[in-house]
Amino acid sequence: MADERLTRGGYLSAENGAALLRGPAAELFARWRSFLAVRLASLTDETVEAPAFIDRQVLTTTKYLAHFPQQVVVGRGYRAPRSRSRYLTPATCLHWYGRVAGTALAGDHRSAFVVGPCARAESGRTAFPYRLAAFHMAELVVLGAADVVDAEAREVEETLAESFRRLGIGGGFQPATDAFFLPSSRGARLMQQLKGLKREFTSPLQAHDIALASINRHEDFFARAFGIRLASGQPAHSFCAAFGLERLTAAGLVTWGSDPAQWPRALSG
Repeated sequence: MADERLTRGGYLSAENGAALLRGPAAELFARWRSFLAVRLASLTDETVEAPAFIDRQVLTTTKYLAHFPQQVVVGRGYRAPRSRSRYLTPATCLHWYGRVAGTALAGDHRSAFVVGPCARAESGRTAFPYRLAAFHMAELVVLGAADVVDAEAREVEETLAESFRRLGIGGGFQPATDAFFLPSSRGARLMQQLKGLKREFTSPLQAHDIALASINRHEDFFARAFGIRLASGQPAHSFCAAFGLERLTAAGLVTWGSDPAQWPRALSG
């Protein structure tokens, strides 16, 4: 049964693992997007609006199809079942890597705040209101030299931890166990944990620890795959800070309620 705070706020369960947002929920969704863009602006070179569909070649180059085939959602024409398959975006950052493929980074650094719709099958493991099959993702993606990328990832973690604290959202960053770009095998997950490649900000919400943000260090995986290099000719390193906007919206309604007058001033725009 849906939490009454979500229902009153207009955060409604739609078909097939999606959420329909209206009234306060739609407003809070927009405010979260703006808040994140502002908080991460000092590290953002450009803003990118990503489409729903993604090129198959990008999914192949990133090895997403090889490592996570169970998550990929494919669409075809309703009356044309033999038409060309279209792949729905599983993570917005993948679009950007495809667009900067084969380039040398000016000043050995490039970043983008990428926002767009995503879909993941995840073997049916959807659970309203936080784990949806269709959702919107906002990501800060940073490419550069290894030491710079690592320093900026730490800076983003500190910024986000302080931001959540000021918003009255409890929790903290901790190592994550689910794979983002490595294969989903046990060995790959252990390697990810040992290297500290993925960290999540988790918050106790409705008797569960819910991940509200993640910071994913990719080392030079994506840069090698797409031929993105530094001035020295060496492959760049990268990281992304990722947020599910519907998940943040649900967390906000549960924490602050549906009255915008009671929401933190930092989200007032």
